[in-house]
Amino acid sequence: MTYSIGEVAEKCGVTVPTLRFYEKEGLLPAIARDAAGRRQFSDHDLELVLQIVNLKRADASLDEIAHFLDLYTAGSATLPARAAFFAQRADALQAQVERLHITQVYVQYKQWYYDQAEAVGGVEHLDETQPELTQRFGHYLTQTGQTAARGTLTAVLAKYPAGLCAVDLDTLLVAEN
Repeated sequence: MTYSIGEVAEKCGVTVPTLRFYEKEGLLPAIARDAAGRRQFSDHDLELVLQIVNLKRADASLDEIAHFLDLYTAGSATLPARAAFFAQRADALQAQVERLHITQVYVQYKQWYYDQAEAVGGVEHLDETQPELTQRFGHYLTQTGQTAARGTLTAVLAKYPAGLCAVDLDTLLVAEN
């Protein structure tokens, strides 16, 4: 079966210019064209585009994607290298997920903190220290059943006992790398 560039874009959740870019960058083989010069993607081409899209979603760079596609087109002899490639991607994604958990807890804390400040008429009316507020936020997470967020908060506080307001988010994220 063949697909137009628009059909492939729709099936893969990308734009037509993105597909043209992938072709121009050499990530896709030369796509067959009809008599009018319109691209005609094969099922194999569609699979390659889906592979590229999924690798982009996995935060792979274009160079990394090109490397993987070289391995893929080289055949079965590269299976160990392809498995290693995906193991590296999995590790990178896990690290990214952990950074996102920290970011999420930080943002939740700041939202909760400002809600607390608003409830008492302003930040200047909060009569608790940052560590006390952070501890109260931890209780809030526990009471609301947010156990993963509570675990992340506990891990962060082990490194930064003065509380989340005492350290900026960039420091938290850099320290976790």
